[in-house]
Amino acid sequence: MTKTELYASESEEAINRPVSTTQVDDEGFYDIGFVCAFFGGSKPLHPATVYRGIKQGRYPPPVKPSPNANRWIGRELKAAKTEILEAPRMGLRWPKHHQ
Repeated sequence: MTKTELYASESEEAINRPVSTTQVDDEGFYDIGFVCAFFGGSKPLHPATVYRGIKQGRYPPPVKPSPNANRWIGRELKAAKTEILEAPRMGLRWPKHHQ
């Protein structure tokens, strides 16, 4: 197997592999795919949604362990998820024509 074939098969496996979000290490680094699944559950969020949420303060910002890599720290992901789960829920707003 050539290097190219090896890398291609590894990336396909990473895309098709289910992400377990139940065991998050406090000191672990997690990539954008994991973060999307962590906050999205059975239907992962789109990366753009995560980055918009970071800008709004909903999700924690990434750290840069190297110049071309963004990673999130496990304890910050857990804290953000706890905050989301404990936040009061807003009722649905009816359109103006129903009031």
